[in-house]
Formats: sequence, structure tokens, C-alpha cells
Amino acid sequence: MTKILHISYVNDSSGGGVYFYLKDFTKIQKKSGIDCHWITIKNNNLVLKKKKLLEQITKLEPNIIHIHGVWNLSTRIIPKLKNITQNIIVSPHGMLNRESLKKSYLQKNISLKFLKKMVYLLFFEKRNLNQIKCFHALTDAESKEIKSIFPNKPTKVIPTGFEVIHKKLNYKANADLVNIFKKPNKVLLFMGRLVQQKGLIELINAWNELVYQAEIYNWWLLIAGFGELKKTVISNAKKTNSRIIFNGPVFNEEKNFILHNSKGFILPSYNEGLPISVLEALSFKSTCLISENCNMNNLFKSNISLRIRITKNKNNIKEILTELFKLSEKDLEIRGQLGLKYLENHHKWDKIISETNMFYKDLEKV
Repeated sequence: MTKILHISYVNDSSGGGVYFYLKDFTKIQKKSGIDCHWITIKNNNLVLKKKKLLEQITKLEPNIIHIHGVWNLSTRIIPKLKNITQNIIVSPHGMLNRESLKKSYLQKNISLKFLKKMVYLLFFEKRNLNQIKCFHALTDAESKEIKSIFPNKPTKVIPTGFEVIHKKLNYKANADLVNIFKKPNKVLLFMGRLVQQKGLIELINAWNELVYQAEIYNWWLLIAGFGELKKTVISNAKKTNSRIIFNGPVFNEEKNFILHNSKGFILPSYNEGLPISVLEALSFKSTCLISENCNMNNLFKSNISLRIRITKNKNNIKEILTELFKLSEKDLEIRGQLGLKYLENHHKWDKIISETNMFYKDLEKV
């Protein structure tokens, strides 16, 4: 039987979308009978060195090594991994996208960090990645970004799967969260890392300018997450009549409680691979306000989500928030149902697993 090894950097939620993707992906793969394993470089604050990582990989004797993410030890050891198997795949998860490389949202034309990354890409990372057999992209847009750097490397596009399993309505949550939703308010949720990449500062600025409209239409902005912008979020939430609520990170039942009770979900991000958070919001029938950088254009074409355009110099978040405020309950309900159908048509796990299995089999034939 073919043995698959997945390698990523970290084994907890600090790994963002890559962690949540692999958490579900490996579980579904095992359930479908695939012999798959998952190793992380960082595990409970212990960071593996090159020798130890290679020992663990060699001991497993995988037929296929699937690396998730770039710019870390797993891609630096690709030449060594080829002694174990020639079948090496890399899923960049958005880390090779132009915006990810440039980080223009940091308000600098060309940062020193960007120049260093470009030099590293040219002399080291690119040389290593050119030795793999194939790239895996989550979206067509990501595939194009990869091909612009590696025009001669094959790239297979397979999106992530998502399982809608919400069978109950009464999720447990703390008293503060319950009180937020007790009144007949409409809540717009931002849930994720509190970092500039997510367009959070631009969202807060736009919200502050529209707070009186938000009051008229009875909308609140709930921000849930952790990260470097926590103090900025708290200071804005404390302003008089800000209609911003900060909750900190949420998990499990409380996370489901918030998603179930929020009318809208917003992610004005500068860069994403394929955001799991948007799929989660859709599964709870939230109307999503997302940037084009989320690489989910079908949601705009199908009139499911509202399109945010964001660059370093301008964005249309105010206009999109105003559009949301004016949607009727019926409009929100229709968009919610369409979102569920979208998940059914594009992200069913059995279809994704079937495509992935064929991908692995074809890889071993080459």
C-alpha cells in the first residue's frame, strides 16, 4: 500500500489555515483507507533539527512526501528527501503569492524583508523547489502564481474539502458571548489572526466611519482572534458607541456558537490560499464579505458573497459594509442557502479525496 507523509511546520492553531486544512485532510484520508502520516517541525514548542526530522521521515519510509508551506526546514531538506523518495509534492498554501512575498500592506514600497526573501528565493528556495515532482495548488489563481515562478513544473489544482456536520443548534458558550446575541442585533464577524495581512486595520477604519449607519441598521462588529493587533482592536472597541466587540480567540463549541448566531462574516485579506474560515462561515449560512485575494471568485459570480477590493492605497470596504447593512433578512437567508449549495458542489470531501488519490497514483507512474 502507498504510504503518504504530510509535513508542515506546526501542530496547533498558530499554524493558521495550513493546520486546520491538514487536521481535516489527514482525518478524512485515514477514514477512506489511505495510509497517511503527519509530521510537524514544531511540536509543543519543541522544534526539530534537520537530523532528527530526517530520522523520523526515513523511519516511516513513505512512498510520497507531501510538504505543506514553504520557507522552512521541510523545503530546505528536499535534496535529502529525494534519497527517500522521488515523489515529492509541495503545497505552498498561498506562501508564493505575490502579495505574500511583497507584503505591501505593511505600507512600504520595498521592505528589507522582501528583498531578503527575493534573494533567498533566487539562490536557495527556488533551487530546492525545482527538484520536486509537482506542486499542488488550492485554487486556479494560486496555480497561476506558482507557474509565474516555476513555469516548467506541473501544478495540480485540488481545493480543500469541507464537511457540513452541524446537527444541533444550542452550542454551549460563556455568559458574555450569550449576552451579545440575546438582543435582536445583527452581528458581522471577523474571526482569525489579528494581523495586518487580514485587512483588519482597514476594516476597523471603515467601520468607525460608518458607525452611525451601523446603529441605524442595528449591526455590530464582533472581532474574535489573537495576534499583534490585539491592542488596536481593544482600544477601538472601548471607544464610546463603537459598536465593536472584542472577544479574543474562540474554539470548539463557542466558535460554533458565534458562527451559528452571526448574520455576516468578513475577511478583507490581502493574501490567502483558500481560507477555511470562509468555508466555515458558509456552512453556518453567513453572508460573507471577502476580498478577491481569497481566491473564491465563484462566490461573487453566484451572488453569494460581497466582493471587497483592497490594495495598499485604496479599498471599497465602506461601500461593501453599506451594501450589507441594506440587505433584508430575506436577502441574507437566500445568500445563506446558496452558500450551503456552493459547499456541496465544490468542497465535498469524497470528491476531493477521490481526486487526490488519482493525483497520487499518477505521480507514482511518472
